[in-house]
Amino acid sequence: MIDVFFYFVFILLTGIVVAANIVNQKQKMLDNSLIVLLTGMVVPAMILYILAVLRVYSFKNLLVVWSVIIVVLSCNAYNTGTFHYIVNSIKKYPYRERFHFIVIQLVVVVAFVVYFNKPFEMIESTVADSTNYIIQASYLTKHVSLYYDDEQSAQYKEFFPDAQYKKNSTTTVAPTFPFPPFNKILLSLAMEFSFKLSFYVSLIFSIIAYLALNVLSGFCFKSQTVRTATPIIAISLPIFIIYSALPMAEMIMLATTLSSLAIAYVSYKYDNVKLSILAGLIFSMVFTIRMEAILYYIPWIGMCFATILISEDKKLVTCVKSILLSTSIFSILLWY
Repeated sequence: MIDVFFYFVFILLTGIVVAANIVNQKQKMLDNSLIVLLTGMVVPAMILYILAVLRVYSFKNLLVVWSVIIVVLSCNAYNTGTFHYIVNSIKKYPYRERFHFIVIQLVVVVAFVVYFNKPFEMIESTVADSTNYIIQASYLTKHVSLYYDDEQSAQYKEFFPDAQYKKNSTTTVAPTFPFPPFNKILLSLAMEFSFKLSFYVSLIFSIIAYLALNVLSGFCFKSQTVRTATPIIAISLPIFIIYSALPMAEMIMLATTLSSLAIAYVSYKYDNVKLSILAGLIFSMVFTIRMEAILYYIPWIGMCFATILISEDKKLVTCVKSILLSTSIFSILLWY
């Protein structure tokens, strides 16, 4: 249990410090909550990814690099006073006026906790990709690189002794690069704290997706009832529930895609260029999460260029240009 505590402290501390450097005083608590949880998950995973690509990964090295970044960002946030933006968004939230909304969200949280009490039972019953990703992620925790030099098949019995599997073909040629890698990176990070924590990574991203849906529904609908009901209906879909309980790429891809759209909207609404850059970074990750997600670039880039060419809203054009530039740069870096 102590491992779980430290993992969430690690994630939330990262998210709060990073968010304090990129949010502004106009943003609301819902927007900041999405940014805190998303960056808390993504930033340490990006550090792990870079170290693994450079073949110098170890949990100790990760903590050293992470500590340096957190100290630098904390000092910057303290000197600029931006920590107050997050605190003020919590203090100024209209708790009395939004009491019914808060109760509904608490019910949703309880439902998440109750339903996903034992996701590993679903993992063992579905086998295939979900167990593959766990094996691949565990491999990284014992090596310095993303490349696999050993066959995986022999490791199945160690992790899943009571299940029957077909012959694994993921590492027929060594060394093998497990593309797309980022979903395994997120699992590896959780495993460094506790092996079974990796089973809950998709659940955390389902919560991120839910927060993003709340932000987007605020943009799409005027009625508060519709704004509240739409995300709840979406997360009640059976396919959403299933993928929330499996350590696969689908939920992570959905959460990052929705989050990039939600953050892009928040960046425009509050005129925050830093969030435009973050939206581009998050979107550029989708191809490293699921290979076919490269198709998302067609509408994303098309929408950006159409906005730049047609829109007369200078603030919107500036926002979209920042997103397009960020997406281009980070996509090249991540693909490379």
